[in-house]
Amino acid sequence: MPFASLPSAKVHFTDLNPTAEKTIIFIHGLGSSQNFYIPLTYALRDSNRRLILLDNPGAARSPLPTTGEITVQSLAVTVLELLEHLKIGKDVTVVGHSMGCLVALHLAQMAPELVKKAVLLGPVYPSAGLAEVFEKRIPAVKAGGMESMAAVIPDAAVGSKASPLAKAFIREVLMGQTTEGYAALCGAIATSTTGDLSKVKAKVLILAGEEDKSAPMEGSLKYKEEIEGAELKELKGVGHWHVVEAGEEVAECIREFL
Repeated sequence: MPFASLPSAKVHFTDLNPTAEKTIIFIHGLGSSQNFYIPLTYALRDSNRRLILLDNPGAARSPLPTTGEITVQSLAVTVLELLEHLKIGKDVTVVGHSMGCLVALHLAQMAPELVKKAVLLGPVYPSAGLAEVFEKRIPAVKAGGMESMAAVIPDAAVGSKASPLAKAFIREVLMGQTTEGYAALCGAIATSTTGDLSKVKAKVLILAGEEDKSAPMEGSLKYKEEIEGAELKELKGVGHWHVVEAGEEVAECIREFL
């Protein structure tokens, strides 16, 4: 798994099946990493698509940039730079989770000729209430470290389907974050916008967890209304960590969509 030194950031990424003509790029959410998507890569390796996963700047193995503010727009720029670095210029499907959905939507707006499809897993919808939640989380995590998040999120953010192993995975990826990077990405969510959703020309699939408290169904319904032609599916018994809670179900939905 190599690093790419891009104009905006240095990122750690994985490139599977690199000779395929079509590409899927996976963008993870807050407190997570590219490993969130590894179960999907096993399910999708026979889809004849190149599979690219990255750790967002400031998350997991990708260092926090030393200059500039991290925003969902800057994260989308980094993803676009990685695609250019890998000489990928057509037929891209972008899969985003939580905060990664905002990055995916901005990417689709920046490069509509490149992004043909988008899958949004538990998309967060920007609001004053969302901004307040993440503004308050920044001093909390700076005071208590990642242990304070790992003690709560694995139980609070999943649905009734989640296994103890799924909760252990969530704890592990949370503990793999730096406090500074996590705080910076909280700031990105707090200042986020949807951009101009009328510019999204990609075909969009939204997968919403029935028991998702972090990104409630209300937000997914708004996206369905505001993105032309968007399709919405509900995953029963699933909270906010869709792939680790119900990986096979998510994979089957994406297969059908592709």
